[in-house]
Amino acid sequence: MTAPIPVGTTVYDTSTLSGSTTNAGGTVRYRIYTDNTCGTLLGGTAGNAFNTQTDKAVTNASPGNSDSITLNTAGTFYFQATYQTGDTNNVAGAMSTCSSEAVTVQATPAPHSTPAIEIKDTITVSGLSASPSGNLVVGIYTNSACTTRLSGTSDVTFAIGSGPFNTDFVGPLGSGTYFYKLSYAGDTFNTGFSDCTEEVNATITSLP
Repeated sequence: MTAPIPVGTTVYDTSTLSGSTTNAGGTVRYRIYTDNTCGTLLGGTAGNAFNTQTDKAVTNASPGNSDSITLNTAGTFYFQATYQTGDTNNVAGAMSTCSSEAVTVQATPAPHSTPAIEIKDTITVSGLSASPSGNLVVGIYTNSACTTRLSGTSDVTFAIGSGPFNTDFVGPLGSGTYFYKLSYAGDTFNTGFSDCTEEVNATITSLP
């Protein structure tokens, strides 16, 4: 067996005559099979063309080479050469051993990957008075003014306190910049706030 070859490789078969006279003539027939007993011919356009090629002449005990075939499917294939027609001094019918002419064709897989990320936010609030009231509102946006909400998301609310507060993961996300908006309306003893300075930068490098 030869070394494996990649899908799409063009190959051909050769043969020699042993035990013949030095001036042997006749023809050799080449075929290609999908099994190691040479019982099933390779089909398809390429297989059919190869398996109907003209028998090759033998001149002075030297057979001509087969036609070429491009193997576009992974697998193991088997050539066989048959001394199809002999001459006055050489009997036809000899065949090469099927399993000795194996060609293994390997696919060449290539990875393609587009990673994605998920993000979450953890918030603490400091400087609150005792027993604050109201809600902390958290949203995620795609612009620094926090006017364009990330598609598919909505605000999350927490009863105000010192925290920490953890949002759920958002994603998967592609490359880009994302902004968390934190808002609190305030109460009698605490001023409100609205902040959009928390920025998350995501860079993803994909395999082609």
